[in-house]
Amino acid sequence: MSTDGHCAPPASTLAGEQGQKAPFIETAPKNAQRGSQTVIGLDISLTRTGIALWRDGHMTTTSTVSQPIGAQSWDERNTRIVGQAGSIIRWLSHNAWTDGQPYADLAVIEAPILHGPQTGSFFDRAQLWGSVYSKLRSSGWRIPVAVVNVATLKAWATGKGNADKAMMLHAARREWPGIPNHDEADSAWLAAMGAAKLGHEPVEMTAWRVSGLTKGDWPLDGLETL
Repeated sequence: MSTDGHCAPPASTLAGEQGQKAPFIETAPKNAQRGSQTVIGLDISLTRTGIALWRDGHMTTTSTVSQPIGAQSWDERNTRIVGQAGSIIRWLSHNAWTDGQPYADLAVIEAPILHGPQTGSFFDRAQLWGSVYSKLRSSGWRIPVAVVNVATLKAWATGKGNADKAMMLHAARREWPGIPNHDEADSAWLAAMGAAKLGHEPVEMTAWRVSGLTKGDWPLDGLETL
């Protein structure tokens, strides 16, 4: 939470970026303890992906929006997925790069849901998730990626692994007033969890949050863990 309880006015949208809104920016640092570090949080979705960027105690969130297209052709579905992945990557390219180079110490992504009916949307979500993951790890980016399942994230954020979307959003707004929706709330919690894994205190480090950092699939290279 900022020291004065206020947030900066929203930044403008990227030029020509359709379906992407201005980000929420939380301006006051939150207990940054070491040098400059950046963590990306991604709650990937076919309809609205939440994106968060934690850097030296500042939390920035935004979301990209893609309308469902129904049972269309494979080409139309692929075009939608490529466009959504492109929106995510372009936002990161504008906001998580320094001097023309990808700059993030860690990206934390909510794990895909691997159960349930394997309908067309199941495969579309998997394609979108894999496209973003692959880009983050591709040559020229090489960002370490952690994967955290939804129950682990809920427990880390609220202390309850069965917390609903309203509880997650309420908890996020206590930390970062002004976050507009649950997608951005989830992405902020993912980024905060990654920052905590790197040894920072982006939020109060309760006992359940300290123990929760032992869960999830964390990359082995370049991470300093608690």
